[in-house]
Amino acid sequence: MYKKYILIKLLLLLFSTPLLAWINITDDSGRQIRLEQPAKRIVSLAPHITENLFRIGAGRTLVAVVEYSDYPLVATQIERVGSFNKVDLERVAELKPDLVVAWGEGTPAHQLSRLEQLGIKVLRESPRSFNDIAASLTRLGSATGFELNARRQVSQMEQRLGVLRRRYRDASPVKLFYQLWQQPLITLNRQQLIHQMIELCGAVNPFADRIEMAPRIGLEGVVEANPDLIVAGLQKRKRRIGIDENWRNYWAPWHQITAVREDLLFSIPADLTHRPTMRALDGVEQMCKMVDQARSTLAVRH
Repeated sequence: MYKKYILIKLLLLLFSTPLLAWINITDDSGRQIRLEQPAKRIVSLAPHITENLFRIGAGRTLVAVVEYSDYPLVATQIERVGSFNKVDLERVAELKPDLVVAWGEGTPAHQLSRLEQLGIKVLRESPRSFNDIAASLTRLGSATGFELNARRQVSQMEQRLGVLRRRYRDASPVKLFYQLWQQPLITLNRQQLIHQMIELCGAVNPFADRIEMAPRIGLEGVVEANPDLIVAGLQKRKRRIGIDENWRNYWAPWHQITAVREDLLFSIPADLTHRPTMRALDGVEQMCKMVDQARSTLAVRH
């Protein structure tokens, strides 16, 4: 009788106590983040994070963002708390977020550590490839309760990337120089998303093996590499940095470079190539069209 009484008490205790469905997430730094419930008050510390949250339908969870969080347009109406590399920690704390999502390679580590010391949970994101973007969308979906929307976005990404892989699997290679910066002249190695875009189009990045993620390349280095086409990532006019709008004039005298001689100089909106978001799919599709044009031009010349 006593055992039966104890069993009944245990069952009553079990069913009267709410069960916490903990959300456990591992971020790009390997840190474990545990949430008691989906985040409702998020501070985004990078424009691409802001964009990805809106993409999965979680934009309304944002209580603050950083400078240049300008897509979608509604994001421009959200309070700013500094820039990705200089955050107003006091204001972030005042907003009482249940989660801060940061760019692990951009926001200074000491600022993120300070937020954690204040008891704020920080999720670090450092996507460098399409697989990383998919993983980021999935994590953000788990953190906000928008898992289904996130899975749909990832599925769309896989389908569009699959089309490109099949289309350019056997394409003839062309050499593509991607210009990140003009003065000094800067490009990228294989560790960046843009390199994966170049490869998806069946093109070759002549500086893929450089140790630096964003190596400075002297003009003589580009002349020696002799790219078949040059693609420059241009920022929006209101925040034009890195590459002058008349950037083609910089290359005009150097006709020994195939890309210059054949007038295969292209520009692409930097937001479509520099930001690790779903819009990078638009960027790679545009880039592939440029590569196709270079293939056609060179085929006719030869």
